[in-house]
Amino acid sequence: MHFGWLSVRRPPPERVNVLARLAREPQLRIRDIVDLIGITERAAGQILNPFNARRSSVTRSVAPSD
Repeated sequence: MHFGWLSVRRPPPERVNVLARLAREPQLRIRDIVDLIGITERAAGQILNPFNARRSSVTRSVAPSD
């Protein structure tokens, strides 16, 4: 869709499947996701990489409590 300067795109179905599956089962490993959805490990890693980067930056910014 295109509304003037605003462009809205649908995410690829693989991305939606990966994120929906993880929302239901957060303990899944990448290997499990690959087998369930039928994508490569590389594709799964590319989908999840932005989330891993955000998580690690948050954990690095929090000081350990003693």
